[in-house]
Amino acid sequence: MNETQRRHLQEGLAHLERQLGAIEAILEGAGKGRMFSRWSDDLDPEERARQSAAVARVRAAMREVMRSEGIEEESATLGARQALQSQWALAEIGLEELGPRGMRGFGELEESDKRKLEAVVAQMHAALPQGRGEAQPHDALADALAAATEAAMHAMAAALVEASQTRRRKSELPLIAGDALQREAERVCREQGVDGALPAIDIDTIPWRLDPSIIPGLARPFLMGRYRGQLKPLEGSIRDALRAYGARVSIGLRGTPRD
Repeated sequence: MNETQRRHLQEGLAHLERQLGAIEAILEGAGKGRMFSRWSDDLDPEERARQSAAVARVRAAMREVMRSEGIEEESATLGARQALQSQWALAEIGLEELGPRGMRGFGELEESDKRKLEAVVAQMHAALPQGRGEAQPHDALADALAAATEAAMHAMAAALVEASQTRRRKSELPLIAGDALQREAERVCREQGVDGALPAIDIDTIPWRLDPSIIPGLARPFLMGRYRGQLKPLEGSIRDALRAYGARVSIGLRGTPRD
């Protein structure tokens, strides 16, 4: 295989690994008593064991393919501690959206309701590991990235249009859109004065539903509109991914000595 074909194989295996991770999350999370659970635990012990064994078999087969093709396993670039800090920071940002400021787009609030929401946010914020009950302002980088959602969606649509000219497969479209999202996120970070290497944005939180164009020769404006339409239902998830990326990068900066 040439380099492009090897890269496609590696990206496909990486996508399969993410699906295995999602299956493991279902097996581990079903029936855990979460308040907003997506799945009830209707698995008996035997079926749970069979599903876990299937995941292990697929991983073993993947490792054999990678070994035979000379593809190296990628080592983790993010520690669990940093990942947890990023998720807590994102939880804090989401909590602030429950306050009076975040309710502006849903109609006027009575003063009593404003005070009630402020009390709710303060109560929940006090329970956060880094909160200690003191309100924290939105992170400037996270806000800047969230504000770039529209530009990011345009860049993603343009990348998908280019991909449609080369008849890329449906399974490749999320990776192509994710690469464009990464470039846009890095552009915003640079504009905000962030220097040095940047981590990869987490695109697995976006529920991708992208379909390639099967009609050759369609005009670019038509294709742009088509892909913008496919991306529109994902706008909230894309914004959340950008905001989470900003929180993650900011945490990394706070842990890096500066001159």
